[in-house]
Amino acid sequence: MPDRPQPPHPPPAAHPRHHAPGGPLTAAGRVPRPTKTARFLTLVTERHGPLAAVPLDAVAGIAAALAPQAGLNTGAARTALRRAVLTARNGDPR
Repeated sequence: MPDRPQPPHPPPAAHPRHHAPGGPLTAAGRVPRPTKTARFLTLVTERHGPLAAVPLDAVAGIAAALAPQAGLNTGAARTALRRAVLTARNGDPR
């Protein structure tokens, strides 16, 4: 059987598997979910207001109360919250 030319493949951006209306896909073809830390920090801002206004002496208690709701280790939550509060106070745009 002679080799017949195959039709060209669509460019990667036009291929439906490489683009989702909601955003970029992971290698497994899923829309990425927020990390546990991001979910935790969102919970903190929802319940306690802007991170810059969170007192440093309240960080441990807040982390202990909200970390389990985000599925995050309490120590990791405390570290992330303290870092986020200090960053917010210093005006770091990240």
